Amino acid sequence: MDRHELKARCLAWPGAQEEFPFGDEVSVFKVGGKMFAACHLDGEPLQLSLKCDPELAVQLRASYPAIVPGYHLNKRHWNTVTLDGSLPDQMVTDLLGDSYDLVVASLPKARRPADMSDAGPLEVHDLHPAGVRSRGGRCGGTQPRHQIADDLRWALLPQALVLKTGQERRW
Repeated sequence: MDRHELKARCLAWPGAQEEFPFGDEVSVFKVGGKMFAACHLDGEPLQLSLKCDPELAVQLRASYPAIVPGYHLNKRHWNTVTLDGSLPDQMVTDLLGDSYDLVVASLPKARRPADMSDAGPLEVHDLHPAGVRSRGGRCGGTQPRHQIADDLRWALLPQALVLKTGQERRW
């Protein structure tokens, strides 16, 4: 993934905007005034900071050398991903989508993007493994969106994990 493709993916989300609060060299991508991604687009290799569920953040860091605690950010909630080719582009896109979803979920309804039913390209993190759309509050009228986000989070990990409930998942 090059810097142009990364920037396009960040801006594909509803309400996403690029700002430069830390100088011209660092692109900060926000939704509703809150950051969901930050990247030095001229850096080599590219490094992308993304918001992440704290439990998942620890697991990802343990599983992938290219994922480390967020650089100059709250290390509990942010990861910095080095785009050196060791992670599949789809995984980076999924992590970006998860970051966006976490930030949107924390926004007051009045500051959320107006059209959450049009959530960017379908191949960008918005399909449940069963093929049901995950955006728009409820999926097919049966599965809450946060359950689908949990399924996608766990699907990013390569090894067997024991969930809080004691249930084991294997990939």
